[in-house]
Amino acid sequence: MKKFCFVVLLCTIPWAAHAQFSIGNLVAIRVGNGSVVSPTGAENFSIDQFTTAGSLTSSTTISGMTQRRNNGNSLNIAFFGGFAGDVANYGVSYAGYTDPAGPIDPSFSGHCSVGNLRFNSPSGTQSSAALPIFDNSVRSISSVWSNGTNYFAAGLGQIGFTNVGLVKSDLVGNAATISSTIVPTNVQISGNDAYLSSSDAHGVGLYKVANATTGSSLTANLILSMTGLQPIDFEVARNGSGTPTSVLVADRTSAALGGLYFATGWNPSANGGTGAFTGAATQILSGTAIQAALGGPAVNGLSQIVVSGTDVYAVTFEPVNAGQFGNNRIIKASFANGFASANTGISLVATAGTSREFQGIEMVPEPASFLVIGIGIAGLAVRRRNRR
Repeated sequence: MKKFCFVVLLCTIPWAAHAQFSIGNLVAIRVGNGSVVSPTGAENFSIDQFTTAGSLTSSTTISGMTQRRNNGNSLNIAFFGGFAGDVANYGVSYAGYTDPAGPIDPSFSGHCSVGNLRFNSPSGTQSSAALPIFDNSVRSISSVWSNGTNYFAAGLGQIGFTNVGLVKSDLVGNAATISSTIVPTNVQISGNDAYLSSSDAHGVGLYKVANATTGSSLTANLILSMTGLQPIDFEVARNGSGTPTSVLVADRTSAALGGLYFATGWNPSANGGTGAFTGAATQILSGTAIQAALGGPAVNGLSQIVVSGTDVYAVTFEPVNAGQFGNNRIIKASFANGFASANTGISLVATAGTSREFQGIEMVPEPASFLVIGIGIAGLAVRRRNRR
């Protein structure tokens, strides 16, 4: 699962990732095989590994699952138990569909599926299970393995339908709606709480569901309003006691409005003690700026991000690219003076290719970073913390 924290690394331990996955490399979902099926059809996908310089080092085709382009699926680091200082105990979790590849849109079938890819096998040990709980589509999964094989899923649909919102599933037929007050696009579990993004008309912004891992029928409290925008992925900075201090949000509204947003000012007393950000979300990188720096098709913003130090690696959202929602890019945006300052460079990392599309993105973690205390100051090193 994805937990998140801006941290200062107090030590460096020379851990080596097993087999093909190397610490510090980027891991991304790439949908399609280069053949045009349909911009919204079901397509095969792979989990691809890149160096931060853009060299492809491995590609693992995911069996038994499909995805669709323009779906914004998240890719989350998962911890599977065992010694937290060994990267072999980590992997990535993702969502998709059991529908076969073809031109029919799978997101309305309800044939949702979740899967994991571990870092400790030459070919990547895969596991998957059906997740028949959403009326529309599943966008994000956070695995919680320390208390069993539970998943927390963010699903799209219509308010009032069964199991739409934040759902907990044990993958053996038991599913329960934790919160149905919004329609989320991304879920991240931190401790016992869930953080959600929503770009649905029922409520646009970031939300927190307190005690999500142990409760039911809970309220999703708004912690950052982003009305008029389309927030998808996000990273929350936390201080040494675990209190949020700031947040980065990937938004894909339009060339002018989409991109990267930054907010600060956590008030722990807001929402009856749930907390909220008091500062407004400020755009610090636009799709227009990305296009100006890199050229190519229009960039309507970003859909997924992962942060390392003062660098943000992001998946671009380019809906007008050949009219197929394909051939988008992974970029790097540097903020050497901190995220409250202007970017100090934008560069291309990788291009998805014709009739292919990048979606979720992660970074193979340094296990030592999960064992240290963090200080949440914008602009410091970032690691996603993924164990409970």
